[in-house]
Amino acid sequence: MTTPKKDNDSPRTWEAFRYYTEALESYRRYLLTGKAEELEKSRKRCLKAGRVEPNYRRPLKLLSTLGFQYLELKRYPDAERIMDSLKVQMPEIGYFGIGVIRSVNNKHSEALEAFEQAVKYKPDFAEAWYNEGVTLGRQGRPPTESLEAFEAALKFKPYFAEAWYAKGATLGQLGHPPTEKLPAYEKALNFKPDFAEAWNNKGVTLGQLGSREEELHAYEEALKFKPDYADAWYNKGVTLGQLGRPPAEVLIAYEKALEYKPDYADAWYAKGVTLSQQGRPPTESLEAFEAALKFKPDYAEAWYNKGVTLGQLGRPPAESLEAFEAALKFKPDYAEAWNNKGEGATLGQLGCPPAERLHAYEEALKFKPDYAEAWNNKGVILGQLGRGEEELQAYEAALKFKPDYAEAWYNKGVTLSQLGRPPTESLEAFEAALKFKPDYADARHNKGITLKSMGQTEEAEKALARAKELGFKPG
Repeated sequence: MTTPKKDNDSPRTWEAFRYYTEALESYRRYLLTGKAEELEKSRKRCLKAGRVEPNYRRPLKLLSTLGFQYLELKRYPDAERIMDSLKVQMPEIGYFGIGVIRSVNNKHSEALEAFEQAVKYKPDFAEAWYNEGVTLGRQGRPPTESLEAFEAALKFKPYFAEAWYAKGATLGQLGHPPTEKLPAYEKALNFKPDFAEAWNNKGVTLGQLGSREEELHAYEEALKFKPDYADAWYNKGVTLGQLGRPPAEVLIAYEKALEYKPDYADAWYAKGVTLSQQGRPPTESLEAFEAALKFKPDYAEAWYNKGVTLGQLGRPPAESLEAFEAALKFKPDYAEAWNNKGEGATLGQLGCPPAERLHAYEEALKFKPDYAEAWNNKGVILGQLGRGEEELQAYEAALKFKPDYAEAWYNKGVTLSQLGRPPTESLEAFEAALKFKPDYADARHNKGITLKSMGQTEEAEKALARAKELGFKPG
């Protein structure tokens, strides 16, 4: 004969049941009125029911609910008192609750210990496994440990959207390909279609796969469910730009991001770049770059763009130089900053010797060997140093990486002439410059001079006249 299983949800005594029903009534009144004293009444009645009948589960379950309610109200001592009282009869809930309390108070080591105790008492406790994974991440532990915890959560609760989302994010931290992350975010959305963060991360992953229109749709879904989601607004702006949408449309997205997150350095930076693309006054871009730097002082790209914008505003070269040097302080391999540091508008106007400028261009090329503009600028400086053959090689390198680079073709033509090469070689270079930039007055003028030296007077006069029309001024 089988012994009937004892149902601990059913009371053995009327007294225990009465205390439980009174506790439940007080909790319901709290939900209706929001009066905190009803929570306390409910807690006391649950404890009385437990003293009368320690194995009666319903008061214990209600007590755990009260504990989490106190947690929501940020009444941590009250919540902890309840969770401590549950450690004997419901240890998995007691330790889990303690873990949550420790976590919200940034005591991650203690939180981790509590979550580990919770899964020790209840190995299939998915929420405890999930929180253990989150806490491991906050402690800076290897992402593989977090991943194991999230996978344990999903083993016991396959429809756990947050765990699928966390798994996707952790796979990203581990450098797994986007094709592995994407299914995790899609699983999260299958079980929780309004999960804004999962939509956002799905968008990022689709972007990594080159699916721009789908990426944009994902950000728009994120914003449908969470209209104040600054990261999704920012990502939408980036994607609109990549899709070639009008800068005005892109700008709206960045401004929305800043409306909801005013200290968002990346959005300030992107706003500055977009204002520049719109042709707005450089002062507006400068304000945006300075705001980015206020919130992220080591933001190399913002320092670089600040330097460029200061130059556009005609500010003293020393100010631009200071900005480029700040960019290089935080990002020593920043080729564009090295190049702009060397340019005439900065070190050049400050009267720095050509050798110092040459060093800047060589640093740029060390970090970006296919940087056509730096090769061209290096050529100009080598010319000032009287190193004509090396100068020519620099222009040829620039043209190797940017065949339609009109200024490099022009400089090559001038250098060929200075080196005494046949005029036909110089002429070919000037004509290439004009092919890519037909209104290039200097190239048109030098074409005329070269034709004249070749005895082609009529064509030379036409070229010189056209150069004058284009605004060529000797000197």
